[in-house]
Amino acid sequence: MSQRLHQNLLRGLLVACVLSFPARAEFELCNKSDHTAVVAIGYKSSKDWVSEGWWRIKPRACRVLIAGPLRTRYVLVHAAQEGVDGDWDGAYRLCVKPKNFKIRGRQDCRKRKLGEARFFAVDTGSALTMVYNLSD
Repeated sequence: MSQRLHQNLLRGLLVACVLSFPARAEFELCNKSDHTAVVAIGYKSSKDWVSEGWWRIKPRACRVLIAGPLRTRYVLVHAAQEGVDGDWDGAYRLCVKPKNFKIRGRQDCRKRKLGEARFFAVDTGSALTMVYNLSD
């Protein structure tokens, strides 16, 4: 077999392998700390901000928090480590509940009898997939 034919066959196999795997699209959060992280996220839907939580992510584990292509440039994150003082937080305030939740809107949390937490922004740019690492 000629070298050129061999190279073309290898290229064809490589392309076939790449095309046979579906493209992954998601926002995945990895906990690189030594403690379980309890996480909530926020994102802009078509009309308003949505906050969701709580996910528990074990030490050195990852979890997909948004499945499918990212449709927003910024994902807001609030996280706390179980048994450790201090949170991963930031300047953006969103509504939360003590138990699992999905809340539309970020205004008037207290009037709506909701809690409020501070979130930091993860800039996903134009990526369809993002993996973000929480670390000590």
